[in-house]
Amino acid sequence: MAPPRASFTTKRISQTTFVIQEHDAYGEHPLIYVKISPRANVIVLSDTGCNAPSDEHLNDRYTNLRRYLGHYPVTDNNGKPLNSQSSRKYIIICSHCHFDHTLGIPSFVEDGQTADIVASAAGRDFIESDLDTHGLFKYIGKPAPKYTVTKWAQAFERLTYPFHATPDHDGEVDLGITVLHTPGHTPDELAWYDHDEMHLYVGDSFYREGEDGMPIVFPKEGSMIEWVFSMQKLAVFVRAENARAADDATSGPDASDAEDEQEEGPDLCGRWS
Repeated sequence: MAPPRASFTTKRISQTTFVIQEHDAYGEHPLIYVKISPRANVIVLSDTGCNAPSDEHLNDRYTNLRRYLGHYPVTDNNGKPLNSQSSRKYIIICSHCHFDHTLGIPSFVEDGQTADIVASAAGRDFIESDLDTHGLFKYIGKPAPKYTVTKWAQAFERLTYPFHATPDHDGEVDLGITVLHTPGHTPDELAWYDHDEMHLYVGDSFYREGEDGMPIVFPKEGSMIEWVFSMQKLAVFVRAENARAADDATSGPDASDAEDEQEEGPDLCGRWS
């Protein structure tokens, strides 16, 4: 039996992480990364896409991201949904506030649904001052979505969950995720690093080469100078993580094999080629 039609396509990229591409009405083809956390009963989403299927997919059964995650049988997940019946809570990390990354948020926070939302503390004024303009919503004739950021992440902050833990941090869980501020494409752009799998998620800071060339776009609020410094920051961070992993590997029982595996460094998660 053929799987039900959906405006999303999913691939597994690691043991705990999948990438979803949305077939959207604006031709943006956004990528949504889905990490099934091994540390806590949560799903970490990197962005939420456009929540707007292309004409070809208007009548598909699954065009809502939350419903897709909870019910769609994903081939790369042994034919099971990524979050069956929404049994895990959602944490949404917003790489930046542009519409093709945030229009899916309402489906996670409306009708009694809840989700924790993470954004860059350095970009708070940019996000809160004029989201209709800064998120490019007014240029597509859409109102900016209504949502509340749960966690304004600081630079190099390692995320622990829940975000509003008790003063003695009782019950807090280290998610194994570090947030990096990477202004350039937008002032609120961020990247995040998965320490368990050595994957770096960079939002729209740069892309893998694709059929359309995939140039990095700098809207008027963006800055190429800041972008250069942000990319240098990521390069230094990656080298430091590679060195740490190499040190850890040389002290383990399988040191030579592990050291060889670290030579390539972390995967940089941008757009599909």
